[in-house]
Amino acid sequence: PSPYGPLWTLLSAPAGLASEWGLLPAILAFKGLNLLAYLGSAALIWGTLRRLRPGREAWGTLLFAWNPLVLLDGLANAHNDMIVACFLSLCFWFLARGRRGLASAAVVLAGLVKYVPLLVLPALGFLWLRQARSGRERLQILRSFALSGLLAVAILVPFWQGPQTLACLSRRSRLIGYSPGVLLYYGWRFFDREGARAATLLFLRLLLLLLSLRQVWQLARGNRPHTAGRVEACLAHRLLFWSAYLAPFFNSWYLLWPLALAPLEGAPSWRERTLALSAMSLFGVALYGYVWPLSGLSYSAIHLITVPVIFGLPLVVARGSAR
Repeated sequence: PSPYGPLWTLLSAPAGLASEWGLLPAILAFKGLNLLAYLGSAALIWGTLRRLRPGREAWGTLLFAWNPLVLLDGLANAHNDMIVACFLSLCFWFLARGRRGLASAAVVLAGLVKYVPLLVLPALGFLWLRQARSGRERLQILRSFALSGLLAVAILVPFWQGPQTLACLSRRSRLIGYSPGVLLYYGWRFFDREGARAATLLFLRLLLLLLSLRQVWQLARGNRPHTAGRVEACLAHRLLFWSAYLAPFFNSWYLLWPLALAPLEGAPSWRERTLALSAMSLFGVALYGYVWPLSGLSYSAIHLITVPVIFGLPLVVARGSAR
């Protein structure tokens, strides 16, 4: 069982075969795969901005392509979240051209590398059904989702070994670290030491659900047909931001997903929020990787000091409009 989706196994197989010639060819092969995804993401962002926000192509593309976190985690460290970012960029490239069916398929492909982006699909479906002007259009939307589901099944079935196929997800979802969840966890331990972990995880999931529903409702309520592509981009960006922000165990490379959509975001406050968190995440890499080992601080102490700074500042920076 793997914590990653089956599509990652398929995409990484050729690079894995390079290990037959040694460690260096394997490393170069994986980095080459990420380089292709990086270049593809930049090209897709440019093409999407040309349709959705003309005049912002260069600025928006560089906002992603020159972001230090993208260069570090996406290229230098070659995390497969760059592949996810490329498929998400492909989704909105299709959507900007009115191809909802292919857009939903691209989200499915992103979710079959890492499962979290699949959370975007129900929100997109709700918006599309709300935008639909006739029963025939609603039927077309449902058919596109059904075909996307068949695509997911076709890729997943060869790897399916029963419920244990997803067992790694259950184990990983119980980890808490480097995130706002740590503060909740230590706070709950004062009242219920045994149940603190379960309570923290439940609270984070409920909070993510409520914040996601709030964004869906706000954006759907003010939606207009001619702004459909922009609205979906804003929604996906914000849902992926919160999914990374509220991850029980946070890693900086999770931000590659919302960073790929930040250039499409309509509200400056939300772009600032994502960019600020990416900057503070790099600050966290330095703190946890270099300062902590030299400081002699305990695991709990370093978290209690750094987590409020890393995750608090982005919310303070972007206190403006949430829409």
